[in-house]
Amino acid sequence: MSHGFFGVDIFFAISGFILALPFAESLRNGSTFPSLRSYFRRRLTRLEPPYVISLFIFFIALLLLKIHSFQELWKSFLASLFYSHNFLHDRSFLPLINNVTWSLEVEIQFYILAPFLMILLYKIKQAQYRKILLMVLILSLSALTKFTKPQYISLYEYFHFFLIGILICEYFLDKNFLASPERNDFLRSTFLLPVLACIMIGMKHTDITYMGSMHPSLKVLLSTLQLLLLILFFYLILIKGWGSLFTRSSLICIIGGMCYSIYLLHNPIIQGLGHLMFNVYHDNSFPKTFIQYTAILVSAVMMVSTLFFIFFEKPFMSKRSKSSTK
Repeated sequence: MSHGFFGVDIFFAISGFILALPFAESLRNGSTFPSLRSYFRRRLTRLEPPYVISLFIFFIALLLLKIHSFQELWKSFLASLFYSHNFLHDRSFLPLINNVTWSLEVEIQFYILAPFLMILLYKIKQAQYRKILLMVLILSLSALTKFTKPQYISLYEYFHFFLIGILICEYFLDKNFLASPERNDFLRSTFLLPVLACIMIGMKHTDITYMGSMHPSLKVLLSTLQLLLLILFFYLILIKGWGSLFTRSSLICIIGGMCYSIYLLHNPIIQGLGHLMFNVYHDNSFPKTFIQYTAILVSAVMMVSTLFFIFFEKPFMSKRSKSSTK
């Protein structure tokens, strides 16, 4: 549970897969390349309204709570509004309004590059060579970030996760359909995939934000293993059809469809409500307190996120995108 930050890296890989897919399909089939004007307009209309609304709500809430001064909050609000916080501040200083939005700024940088990156990638006509190049870039860029990085957070140190999504997109298009459930999927869904996920997520020292004092060479070795496990994880789910017991569940699909609202709201709700709960009650038994807090906080996040999704996110989703997380 303490390694939840790796979920951000997994989400970057999912973004790489989803955004690369329409461009890769058109470049493979020789069909009309997606309109860049429509693509960027879609990014703007899909992401901006819920983001701006959530920023404004949290700005007012923090102002009323008097946790920070108006000047501090206003500067942070403007920096987040224009996706510039990461470039204006040291990596240790997260956005005041909603600290998780540092990762949205990284996403936006990839959104801008994605179409042009796919055009360059498909200058290589042979699919196997594209895969080899992507694998080399994934491992080499990951290794590079263990030795050197700027003082601010940027796409540079997370680029390899987006490339993992593009690599999986290449394998996905080779089959051109979602894999059907295989036999014995109950065993794979309930045991093998969770074990693989726990091993992968548990390697916390490979994440560059939490490097600690480990020697860079060892970080490279462990991060390479972690990335290979992540590639295997997506490959087994999307290409081999493992885990369909969960991934084809209506409940999982509904939660996935609301992931942007959940992303925008979860941390302020957990911090605010969790702080209030801790001041009111906590048991000397950590397991008991943890279970109680988890039940209440997860329920609160889901209820508030559902309402936010219905009223502030869904109205800005086109018919084509209502079934997707993007």
